[in-house]
Amino acid sequence: MSARSYISRRVALDNVKGRRPQRRFTEELFGEMPRYFFHVRRGQVTVLDQDGIELPSLEDAAREALRRAHELASRTPTQDTSGKRRMIIIADSEWRTMIEVPF
Repeated sequence: MSARSYISRRVALDNVKGRRPQRRFTEELFGEMPRYFFHVRRGQVTVLDQDGIELPSLEDAAREALRRAHELASRTPTQDTSGKRRMIIIADSEWRTMIEVPF
């Protein structure tokens, strides 16, 4: 069976089952990726990320947190320059804190 017919067959099966074909095919090749959540803490207020995103590794999650921190820092005026009052908290799928990235 060629790769093209395999994918076509999978797409047809996935449409019947109601799953997105791209995700199903990716999961078959690489396995399911872990989901990471990026909560934002400002002082005593924490905004929880309810959706999270799937990333291949904790290292990729840390890069994403740094990207988000730079974006937030550029949009938000800095009142506390020490960086201790604002942070992005990376949590795993069970919402356990993995890394805290101050910004």
